[in-house]
Amino acid sequence: MAMRITAHILASISQILDDLEHHSPNSVEQFASQILQARRVFLLGVGRSGLVAKAFAMHLVHLGITAYIGGETTTPRAGGGDLVIVVSASGSTASILAIAARIGGDGAELALITASGTAPLRSGAKLFVLIPCPQFCADNRLLPLGSSFELSAFIYLESIIAQLADRLAVSPEAMRLRHSNLE
Repeated sequence: MAMRITAHILASISQILDDLEHHSPNSVEQFASQILQARRVFLLGVGRSGLVAKAFAMHLVHLGITAYIGGETTTPRAGGGDLVIVVSASGSTASILAIAARIGGDGAELALITASGTAPLRSGAKLFVLIPCPQFCADNRLLPLGSSFELSAFIYLESIIAQLADRLAVSPEAMRLRHSNLE
């Protein structure tokens, strides 16, 4: 029974990612290019989407890219040349909308990863990635409360890490050497 559930979950996530690739075939490459052009990268997300954003930021640092998590006490001000990446299933989280409104005036560019094609942040985003999982709010017994979005976003972002590692010629060993020794 457990293996059937696992297989069903993996099939669901695979279908979402196949749909994303079909509708946005170059999005991983475009996203990687935007990150490489940025002076610094900031990640924003709330709840489990925030955890996905933090995992991505950690791997960016492992690649040697300057990355910060929005809302942390040591995070500097975002400004010109910076890229702010928002990970939000709804794309309408009030705290994220408030922050995005502030950073636009300071010259930072916005990228949005969301499951909502009508997300209010879409219009201000330089880069928009729609994770096509309309069931993200649906009552899904196996992937409840947005899990399909978070799992899909995590895998999508890991694809960007692989693309960046390849472009920067950073090996897993080099990434490991940048891993925190304060844990």
